Amino acid sequence: MGVQYKASEHDAPILQDITRHIDQSLGGWYGSASELISQTPEVRSYTNSFLLRYGVRTQAGSKVILVKIRRNPKMESLKSAITARELHGSIPDEYNTLQFVHERIGDGHANFTAIRPLTYLQEYFAIVMEEFPSRSLRQLLYQQRRSGNTSELMTAARRAGELLRFFHEKVHSVIESPYSSSDFLTHVESFASRLETYTRGRITSGSIVNAFARRLSTRELRSIPFSAAHQDMTSDNILYSDATGKVCLIDIRTKPAPIYSDLALLLVHPETYRDQIFRAGRFFSRELLREYRDSILTGYFGGGSTDRFLVDLFCAMRILDKWTMHEDLFHRYKRWKRVFTRPLAPFVTAYFRRELDRYLTGID
Repeated sequence: MGVQYKASEHDAPILQDITRHIDQSLGGWYGSASELISQTPEVRSYTNSFLLRYGVRTQAGSKVILVKIRRNPKMESLKSAITARELHGSIPDEYNTLQFVHERIGDGHANFTAIRPLTYLQEYFAIVMEEFPSRSLRQLLYQQRRSGNTSELMTAARRAGELLRFFHEKVHSVIESPYSSSDFLTHVESFASRLETYTRGRITSGSIVNAFARRLSTRELRSIPFSAAHQDMTSDNILYSDATGKVCLIDIRTKPAPIYSDLALLLVHPETYRDQIFRAGRFFSRELLREYRDSILTGYFGGGSTDRFLVDLFCAMRILDKWTMHEDLFHRYKRWKRVFTRPLAPFVTAYFRRELDRYLTGID
């Protein structure tokens, strides 16, 4: 959720120059009759970025242009964000990825689309793109959790699965690659050893690795489908358009990985929301989450057979990943934060242990 941006006198020249770039480029993007509705953008501050919003009039109707500049939460001005060059090393790759995905998805699909990138302003490490008016899957989950009609949510979830499959197979390509049970357990160990450190031995690495090993003893892995994975395939990074019913992906940073890695994160992400954790898994009902997961799997596998063993195995891995992240946060807290959160740590541990066991035993 965006928070109010605190205007800074140091940012005024930056905003003026970015606005000039946008204004001069409108004709090439939308035709000579296009114009900015205002020369002053709306600026929103998010945890990891500033977003500048420009309204545009075109012959085909109104558009909104976004300018994204990366920040960290302590940076209150555009200037401080821009001068922190270490933040922006991957931004050109992020823009190139947007272009790559848009070229291969475009607007020709009935159920999904792609963000349209417009330009990259190197001087400001700024990505310029069209806004996709939408709600995220997370927002749909929260808005419809008590509704008697969740058809819109499930449509969005099914189309998210369909888009993820297209992203793996058509935007990139899927290759069956060697991947053994030993490889999987090595990955598990990387999380489990950190978990043991963060919990000060309350959870041992061996107990986690052995739990996964018992599950793997029922089926030996030798190979698995790999593709260019999204890497952060959360419900926040799937957007759903109320106007068109289409979904799209955002915040894409690809890296080769098993296809089940992306899929599993999208499936289990609602189970790792703080509301779900601190209400002992009762904020979203089991029935709603089961329907949500089934809709994604139907979209991804097209109604065909689903390898539930691999789905559950990678879901367990993603639960372990998120568990480690939460214990890391507790471990890092200092002074009053540590005092305040100390009683919560066993509660969080118990929740994630229960969810991990549920996926490892295949019981929903």
